[in-house]
Amino acid sequence: MATKYQGGIVSEPENARQLCGVIEKLNSDRDLLGQFAGNYEIVAKEFDRKSLSRKMFKELQGLTVSQR
Repeated sequence: MATKYQGGIVSEPENARQLCGVIEKLNSDRDLLGQFAGNYEIVAKEFDRKSLSRKMFKELQGLTVSQR
């Protein structure tokens, strides 16, 4: 998500050093931070809970129809 939609930087879970590096990068590169902030709406719409549930429902409907 972060790289596909240019909405953030990926960091390894539980890697505090890497997370600190990401925070420092965003603090020093305000253009990059602004780019991520500008892409927020795109990411929010794509991963909206209602939108995701509709997609899942359609997928499940397709499975039921194809198995009959």
